[in-house]
Amino acid sequence: MERITYQIIKKEYMDAIAENLTMQEYYLLLEGKMQGITARSDDETTGILLFREAGDRLLMLECIEVKEAYRRQGIGTGMMRIFCERLRTAEMNLLISFEAVSEDTEFFLFLKSLQAFYIEEETGFEALLSAEEVASVCKTFTTDKVTPKLYFDQSRGARQEFADALEQGYPLIAWELKHMPQDFRQDLCCCEMDKNGNIQAVCLMKEYEEELELSFLYARESKGTLAAKALIGSVNQFHGKEPLPLRMSVVNESAVNILKHMSKHYEITKRGYTAYYLGE
Repeated sequence: MERITYQIIKKEYMDAIAENLTMQEYYLLLEGKMQGITARSDDETTGILLFREAGDRLLMLECIEVKEAYRRQGIGTGMMRIFCERLRTAEMNLLISFEAVSEDTEFFLFLKSLQAFYIEEETGFEALLSAEEVASVCKTFTTDKVTPKLYFDQSRGARQEFADALEQGYPLIAWELKHMPQDFRQDLCCCEMDKNGNIQAVCLMKEYEEELELSFLYARESKGTLAAKALIGSVNQFHGKEPLPLRMSVVNESAVNILKHMSKHYEITKRGYTAYYLGE
């Protein structure tokens, strides 16, 4: 096995690892909103671990990836052990939220092998609606009682304020809204506002290879019903267009209830899990 070294990601050698990062990850690291560890063999980056602060004394693991040619050599374990040592030294807690097809998938088994995490199945899951079911949903829920409000038609100030408010809990979504709006189906992304023009809820849609993705359905605290209204706005926008399969991540009980109200015919393709670091 080649000698592997582990390094904390610092701004001065960000360019050396840039090809291993998404644009969002690169700029979030550069801005200090995300931190990370790399594994290297000579001058090649073989693995990356990224994390961020998610609250008082709480860290959230965002990504851990080892290049295919270097897997099953203990590199992922090495990065996690260094990360956990830093956790203990700083007296921080760690959560990992992730999706998996089953408890036999590679990442689930990797976390179990570390013997340092309690893993709990969450309410959330990834659901897939067929094109036919999407057409049925559109037919059922299209209404003239809701006037769709397109997110990207709102003022720059309103969108900036909303994205800023998302940064603590959802930094990647916030970054995409600010810097990569072209990645969204802007004709389908709807929102709901309060009387002062502040955005209170959004339904954000993307399209990949003839499949729609409901990438983010969200409402501010105590505004859950507005998320459903934003979703109905997106449904209204899509009505009359050629139906496509729809993939959506259902992250909490409110979202589960919205989906069940929309449709009883969907396929659960992934389950949601949270891993809590217990220490070694």
